[in-house]
Amino acid sequence: MKASKPGYGYTQFGQDILGKKFYPKQRAVLDALLLNGSFVAAAFNNGGGKTREVIVTAVLGHLYLFGGKVISTSGSFRQLKDQLTPALKAYSGLFPSADFQDSRIVMRDPNCFWDGFSTNESGKFEGHHGSKTHPLLIIVDEAKTVKDQIFHAIERCRPPTQFCRILVVSSPGYAQGEFYRMMTTRAGTLSSPPIKQRADECPHISPEEIAAIRAKWGPEHPLVRSMLDAEFMPFVEGAIVQLSALDVLLAHPPPFVDDGQVKAFCDFAWSESAAGDENVLALRRGNRVTVEAAFRAKGMHAVSGKFIEHFTRLGLQPWQIEGDADGEGANIIKQLRAMGWAIGSVHNGGAPRFNEHYANLAAEMWCEGAQAIIQGRHIMPDDAELYGQMLDRKVVPHPKGKLAIESKQAMKDPNREGGAVTQSPDRADAVFGAMAPLPLTRSVQMGGVPESMASTKDSIWQERDTGDKEPILPGTQFG
Repeated sequence: MKASKPGYGYTQFGQDILGKKFYPKQRAVLDALLLNGSFVAAAFNNGGGKTREVIVTAVLGHLYLFGGKVISTSGSFRQLKDQLTPALKAYSGLFPSADFQDSRIVMRDPNCFWDGFSTNESGKFEGHHGSKTHPLLIIVDEAKTVKDQIFHAIERCRPPTQFCRILVVSSPGYAQGEFYRMMTTRAGTLSSPPIKQRADECPHISPEEIAAIRAKWGPEHPLVRSMLDAEFMPFVEGAIVQLSALDVLLAHPPPFVDDGQVKAFCDFAWSESAAGDENVLALRRGNRVTVEAAFRAKGMHAVSGKFIEHFTRLGLQPWQIEGDADGEGANIIKQLRAMGWAIGSVHNGGAPRFNEHYANLAAEMWCEGAQAIIQGRHIMPDDAELYGQMLDRKVVPHPKGKLAIESKQAMKDPNREGGAVTQSPDRADAVFGAMAPLPLTRSVQMGGVPESMASTKDSIWQERDTGDKEPILPGTQFG
């Protein structure tokens, strides 16, 4: 079914048929796409409606208005599966003759369909070309993590250009890749100037919310520049975790592997107010990492009781859990042990466990965790607060040339360059602690309980010195 009104386009379709109300930049993208042979690129702030408003309207509008075919890909399978497909299916009642499937819409005309996929295989685009009666629309969502060869394959689908439209959209990320070049140095290859929508152009995001994020992270923080300002982020000198590596891992997480390993890590705090530091419990099962709890509580008994509730809920054993024993954490660990939970102690300011080139254990856990992110070894939690904390901490000079990281006190300094966080990186500390190996003795591996959990590292070397049991270093018991 095709529209009969001359000039009737995607925007009008979205308003009249889908009942949408577009923001100015969303409307600008859809209007630019109407031109035959259009090639449109747009960067959106987080939560700016690029998928639910713009892409959904473009897909359904192209099928309804032009009887055409739509091929869409995404740099993130999660984006396609959990966001775009459900958003399209929400309108299935308006089109009873169409078959809304997972990642596909089939119309009566076999040359009119939507096919969505997330892939690194450029061959998926081969053979797709538009015609006068069935024009082609290619959509690239979350384009910041789509590889250049995919864009090269898309280019081969264009001739003749009047029968092919291309829409490339994404939240901005690291300042590299084809999407970045489209928005900057290659903007002249587009059919219209690139479009950028900021958070302050979205009425549903309040000025107070925007101001709070800016005040918390500082104006140059990657979350501020990407989430709010739709700006690309350059390499951040000294940052332990780079936005580019995190973007790629979140877009392409590894398959879940349950290798039997379970490690929980507690970052302790208690606060007199809701604005204080968080108590955080992170968990790693196999290669999946989750933030199981993040709460504020007043008093040692309240904090301990909360953690025990979560330990029990998760079916954890004490030897699978470690906690930050610096500061008040030592007292909480003592309280937990008195309540029957003899968890392990971790002193972030103490010596590293496995590599003497790190200044302390905190530097080892953070830097090794950053390498695991680069190597794509873990499935990470969907947690913007966690990402903000990960991206905020930096490497600092060390008098002996070792690899050292900022202290929590330095991060909270209001005179810190680039702005200061108002809270310590509790979620990131817990997650990197959970990602770190948990040294186990053979008695624990066989189901026993270690005699002392005062320090996992001390337990290993004490047993080696006395010869009571053969020590097993992290990971070796799992091959």
